[in-house]
Amino acid sequence: MDYYHMVDVDRLEAFTKIIEKIDQHIPREFTKMEDYGGVSYVVPHSIYPPGYHCTPEKPLPFLYVVAQKKHIAIYHMGLYADVDLLKWFQDEYAKRDPTKLNMGKKLHSLYER
Repeated sequence: MDYYHMVDVDRLEAFTKIIEKIDQHIPREFTKMEDYGGVSYVVPHSIYPPGYHCTPEKPLPFLYVVAQKKHIAIYHMGLYADVDLLKWFQDEYAKRDPTKLNMGKKLHSLYER
C-alpha cells in the first residue's frame, strides 16, 4: 500500500514505521484497508457479519492510523471495549511519554459508571 497520498513527506517515515509495526503484530484475521484518509484494520464481514453499527455495510472498525495536520493519530476501538485494558494502556503510556494522552471526551464516562 502506498502512503504518499495520506501523509506529508515530513511524517511519511514515521507513518510507515507505525503501519509496519502493526502489520507485524496484528492477528491475520483483521483486514487492512484504506479508509477515512488513512489506514484501517477492520473485522471483516466474514467474521462479524453485522458490520459497524452505524453503517452495517462497512466492516467493524478495530484500529485506524491517520495523519492529521500536526500529528499521527492512532484510534484503537478495542481499548474502549474493556475498562481494564484501557486503564493498563493509560498507565503504560504515562510511563513512556511525558505528553498528555488525548483519547477524547467519551472516555471519561467509562470511569464514572
